[in-house]
Amino acid sequence: MSVLILADAVCALVLLVLSCFFYWKKNVSPAGKMTFISTLLLILALVLRAIYLRRLPLTSGADFILWFCSVTMFFSCIASYRRDSDTSFYLCIISSILMLIMLLLMSSQLASSPALSPLLKSPLLVVHVLFAVIAYSLFAFSAAVSAISLKKKETGRLLFVVRLVRFGFITLTLTIVLGAVWAEEAWGSYWSWDPKETWALITWLIYAFILHQYKRIKEKNVHILVLAGFAVSIFTFLGVNYLLPGLHTYANAN
Repeated sequence: MSVLILADAVCALVLLVLSCFFYWKKNVSPAGKMTFISTLLLILALVLRAIYLRRLPLTSGADFILWFCSVTMFFSCIASYRRDSDTSFYLCIISSILMLIMLLLMSSQLASSPALSPLLKSPLLVVHVLFAVIAYSLFAFSAAVSAISLKKKETGRLLFVVRLVRFGFITLTLTIVLGAVWAEEAWGSYWSWDPKETWALITWLIYAFILHQYKRIKEKNVHILVLAGFAVSIFTFLGVNYLLPGLHTYANAN
């Protein structure tokens, strides 16, 4: 089963890279088909992991990236369906990079089936992780649109970007609140300034600033802040685990 999961992930990455290539070449039709198939393969990888683990795959970095890329590519399919090939292209790039990182650094996690630690045996695990996935995917979507607006010097997409950020901000807030409740149950404290908690708060503050000030600053600067916020969110769920280990190290997930 583990070999099948790994092969599925590799095929998904290959199709993601091909999608990027065809979008870059403006061959939108084959790119859209490959985007759709790669999304199905990512979902299949999650299904296979769930069968292998006999539970939802939520506790490793590899699992989180599979969830993140699945949701992000779902948004890419929507963008492709709406003939927004540029947004789909950028989302494919983001997913390709993360899948490559996962296969290079975390492929062994796809074959592992560790027993859940007592701290992870909580119903809050599912909602906490999945809200985080949705939040980061929405931030990826908003970053893709902002990148296009900056590259093409377009105006008119600001409200759409703000809408995406707003929904992402709401889900990130729920992620942090649920995480605090879970932390109190597990560690006896709602907040401990763990590196993951601290950087999640930094991410939250950046997007709170965007939502509070987007009407008062130039549209170009809003898009730059959205890109900065996404970069920080990537560091929060990926970089912190390897550079700033803390209480969340046991999970290595989100």
